[in-house]
Amino acid sequence: MSSKTRKNKRKLSRETSQPAEEIKLSDLRRSWISMRTGIRLITVISIALGIFASINLRAGGWGQSLLWGLVFGGSIWLVFFLALTISRLFRKRS
Repeated sequence: MSSKTRKNKRKLSRETSQPAEEIKLSDLRRSWISMRTGIRLITVISIALGIFASINLRAGGWGQSLLWGLVFGGSIWLVFFLALTISRLFRKRS
């Protein structure tokens, strides 16, 4: 092992021996993306899933495939609003 490698190992051990930063609870509770961006993303995903399901379920006819597309697209919104409701119940609003 060369002396250069030993120096790098010493540097690394000094860096890792320092205490890590403390994570504040308020930092963890902040949202990752804004509500507006999230709504847009969910809208695009639900429409895409609805179209995908409608195209792939043509065996029962167009009416039935469109209905299933609405069900699959709407299920994303159902899960979103359920998660939002649970989150608001357990987290105090400021």
